[in-house]
Amino acid sequence: MSQLQMDFNRQVDEYIEKINYGGCILTLNQNHDPPLVPLFQELRRRSQSDDELANRLREITWIAFVQYDFTEFPPDIDIRSVFPDFTECSFHDCSKLSSLKNITDIVTLEKLGCAKCPSIISLSSLASLPRASHLKELIINSCNLNPTHEDDWDDAFQAIGNATGSNDFTLSIISDDTMTFLPSSIRHLKEKLGNVRFELRMNSNLQRLPYEIGQLQNMVWLQIIRFPASTSLPWTIGRLPP
Repeated sequence: MSQLQMDFNRQVDEYIEKINYGGCILTLNQNHDPPLVPLFQELRRRSQSDDELANRLREITWIAFVQYDFTEFPPDIDIRSVFPDFTECSFHDCSKLSSLKNITDIVTLEKLGCAKCPSIISLSSLASLPRASHLKELIINSCNLNPTHEDDWDDAFQAIGNATGSNDFTLSIISDDTMTFLPSSIRHLKEKLGNVRFELRMNSNLQRLPYEIGQLQNMVWLQIIRFPASTSLPWTIGRLPP
């Protein structure tokens, strides 16, 4: 066995020790942990003959990826073959991440978050969201969403509205100074049969909400925190149920 392989096996052994004491949340950091693809392959291989490890991996439902330099989640990683009960995912300080495709292709994914990922400028990758997707919560925090890419938002919200795996949907946009308005394509969320929730928090340049917000008769919660006094609220907001 080569020194490189021995070093990798040692890293995996150390990481498994961390997994054993991490609860249901697993954090992976490119600067500190083994490379993703071989790590997942090795965890899968070991879990096939180690029932204790397999049971521990099954307990993990949320995976956080920190400081990775990929532009999208690697398509050759099958998360659910290693973590079968995985339902939540978040990306933190991934400066090159620009697409959420591949991760949103996982139909059992329920909650997705991005924080301090400046290359996330649109939600266009959600246009390919599977119809059976269970995605019910999307949190974008301190990214660079550009609402002027209207077609991107239109396709994304249409895909979210048509997804049948979950009737409810919550969108949170937090501390995004490039978010000057909420696109009119939110009208597609009227297709959701359950509850729709919006949270707009600390978006210092928010100028207006769209008239189409009045079409969301299934919206049960609209929270706007620390927004400019000049933000325009459409008269159609009065159409919403009390």
